[in-house]
Parts: sequence; structure tokens; C-alpha cells
Amino acid sequence: ANRQFANKLWNCCKFVSDNALKGADDEEKAALGVDGPMSKEEFDALKLPEKYIVSKCHSLVTSVTEDIEKYQLGAAGSKIYEFLWDQYADWYIEISKTRLYEGNGGEG
Repeated sequence: ANRQFANKLWNCCKFVSDNALKGADDEEKAALGVDGPMSKEEFDALKLPEKYIVSKCHSLVTSVTEDIEKYQLGAAGSKIYEFLWDQYADWYIEISKTRLYEGNGGEG
């Protein structure tokens, strides 16, 4: 199972690195850096799939932080695993592929 997870994670990273930065210049790449929490305006400007995955990620961070503070490392790891596999890889990346390959580059 861990080998399959590592492969899934590798494929997600490859998809993002191959597609998200395609055609971006240095200034655009620099603008992708995270320097603090997302503002309400930035969040509101996101498309629905991005709003969904960002919200799920925020919930994950809260839940995993609570688990780690209680030394529940197994529970924290399981939550990260489930998020990456079910929400990010199987849902968000697949929706992103559909939008990208339909030719709208994620604009729809």
C-alpha cells in the first residue's frame, strides 16, 4: 500500500510540475509563493474546485495539528494519507486534468 501511495504522490507532483508552471515566466512563478494566509478576496476569486480543495486542506491542517498535539501520530498520518489519495489525487487532480485537456487550461 505504501508503494502505491508513493507512486500516487509522485504522479500528482509530476502532473503539477508539468502543467501548473507550463509557460510561466519567473515573475509568475515567484508570485506563486505563499507568504501568509490567503485573504478573503483571494479565496473568493478562486473557482469552485479550488475553493473546495483549499477548504478541505484547511480542515486537514486543523485536524492534523490537533492529533499531533495529542501525540496521535498514526491518526494524523492516516488523515494526510486519505486527503492526498481521495481528495487531492482522485478528485482535484482528475478535475484539473479534465479542465486542462478540454483546452480551457483550468478556466472553466
